Amino acid sequence: MRSAAANRDAKTAGPVARRLRDLLMPAALWLFYERGTSWLYTHDVTAGWRQAPAGGGG
Repeated sequence: MRSAAANRDAKTAGPVARRLRDLLMPAALWLFYERGTSWLYTHDVTAGWRQAPAGGGG
C-alpha cells in the first residue's frame, strides 16, 4: 500500500496546471458539449435491422 500512496501523489496536478484546468474546462464544455453529444439524439438505432416478412411469417 505504501507504493500506491507514493504513486497517487505523483499524479496530482501542480498549482499552475490546476488553475489552468479550472479556467479552461468550463469554456471547453460550453463549446464542445452539444457537438459531442448530438449523436445521442440523432442516431437511428433501427438502421440496418431486417424488416419482418410481409406475410407475418412464422
